Amino acid sequence: GGIDMDNFETILRIALEAKVPQVIPHVYSSIIDKETGKTRAQDVRALLAIMKKLVDHHG
Repeated sequence: GGIDMDNFETILRIALEAKVPQVIPHVYSSIIDKETGKTRAQDVRALLAIMKKLVDHHG
């Protein structure tokens, strides 16, 4: 396992609630299209929306 689209929000929320000063979640390989080798832009947009929501709430 690792950080992926299914657990990203939970992991980030836990880190923010614990007041971790810097969080660098490594999701790279989990958002790569296996067939094309390209990053799935829709996943990047979804992750950004999650980050904004959580930072606004915990910021």
